[in-house]
Amino acid sequence: GLGSSGGAAAAAAVGGGGGAVTSKGNTLNPSPVPSPCPSINSSQSPTLRKSGTALLFQQFKDKDRQTKPPSRIAVKCHWILQRTAVQVFMMTLTIAILFCGDIFSATLDVSSDKAYTVILWACLIFFSLEWGLNVISSPAQTPTYNLTLFFWLDLIATLSIALDILVIEANNLME
Repeated sequence: GLGSSGGAAAAAAVGGGGGAVTSKGNTLNPSPVPSPCPSINSSQSPTLRKSGTALLFQQFKDKDRQTKPPSRIAVKCHWILQRTAVQVFMMTLTIAILFCGDIFSATLDVSSDKAYTVILWACLIFFSLEWGLNVISSPAQTPTYNLTLFFWLDLIATLSIALDILVIEANNLME
C-alpha cells in the first residue's frame, strides 16, 4: 500500500527536496532541487510560494519605497483623508448624491432643479477635491491609489456628476 513511503514521497515532492525515499520515509540524498528563481525557498509549501513575476514586481515596489520616501505634502494629504470627520462628511455626501435625485424628482417639480444643481455642484467640488488629494497622497498610501480600481471608479463617478449637471443645465436652457 501507500503507507509511510507514499506520504514521504508526497512530502518530498511538495517540499521540493530530491533524493530517493526509503520504505521508512527517510531520504537517502537530501540535496534540494535548485529553484529556477533564487528568491524562492524550495522548502516553502506551494501555497506560500509567489510566482517569479510577483517577486520581481515586489522587489521593484520595495526598491521604490526605500529610495523615494513620500513627500511632506503627500503625507499631509493622506493625514487629511484619514480624519474621521472627513470620512463621515464624504460618506454623507455619497449617500446624499445617491438618493437626492430620486427624492427631488419624486417629491418636487421641475422648478427645484436649481436647488438640485447646487447640490450637484457642491458634491462635484468635494469629490474632485477628494480625488485630487488621493492622487497627491498616493505615495504615502499602502497600497498606492493611482491607477487602481478605486482610482478609476472615483474618476468615473466624479465625471458622471459633471455629466448630470450638464444634462440638467441643458434642460433648463430649453425652457
